[in-house]
Amino acid sequence: MSTEELLSQIYPPKDCIPTKHLLEKYNLSKVILIAVNKVYEACNQPSSAATNNNLIFQFSSISSSFLTSINSKISLITNLEEKRQVELIVSDIAFELLKGILDKFSGDNILLLKAISDALQTACEFNGYNFSGMLERFPLQKYIDVQPKNKVAIVYPVKPVYYKWHSLPVNLDELAVILKSKNAIRSVKEFYKLFEYPKEKVLVSFNREFHDEIFVLFDVLFAKGFVSTVGGKGHFLPIKLYGVDFENNPLINSEPKTIKYTLKKNAKKWLELNTQIDKWLLNFKSQKLSQSLP
Repeated sequence: MSTEELLSQIYPPKDCIPTKHLLEKYNLSKVILIAVNKVYEACNQPSSAATNNNLIFQFSSISSSFLTSINSKISLITNLEEKRQVELIVSDIAFELLKGILDKFSGDNILLLKAISDALQTACEFNGYNFSGMLERFPLQKYIDVQPKNKVAIVYPVKPVYYKWHSLPVNLDELAVILKSKNAIRSVKEFYKLFEYPKEKVLVSFNREFHDEIFVLFDVLFAKGFVSTVGGKGHFLPIKLYGVDFENNPLINSEPKTIKYTLKKNAKKWLELNTQIDKWLLNFKSQKLSQSLP
């Protein structure tokens, strides 16, 4: 698998080229390509060599080497904004590789993840890296914690349910970038799935710390005519069906009307949330509303 193929699995097509260029700018593409190929080779080696113990050793070794090589280059980036962008991109890539590893590994996922975590911590100690800081961007322990229940029990409707976007496509792109920059969503490409006809089962990951902001966001989007629900009733239906947190637990556990009532009881917080969302959507225009005008 090439770096381009990996990026296409994470980001929408329009974001792949600038992401690739940013990685190339700081000489990260080669390191990432080596890691991708090493993971691919380990996952596809003959069964006689692919014992669980061998795979655990290989994936742990790849992880620590990847961390060391990546950090040696990121530490040289002086542009703080681009440095943060690169860190987010590398985190996305690491998660994508980890998902591929877990899909192929037939042994104890917890044992594998703990071995990778130990290898990363050792690499941090030897090189003077901040292990706690690394875990903020790559929360491996959360993956370990949810392994026994990592299959989310979601009942999918018979009729496909999704959001229809009624503003300009560029506005949806802008919203996705805002959410990603705040770490409110795990993946821009994943977020877009809320607005597409679902051809397969969908899970869209949100940061639970932004639960209230996400809830108010979709309340405001619906009220302003930027979205409508296709295939069902209720402007929270798609996100209730498909939204999960970073630990793969359903994002919305209560009835939306109960959540809204609870939030509105704190008038100050409700106003602050709506003001914040209005700033995000300041220049958006609803095509649905504009088309209805004479």
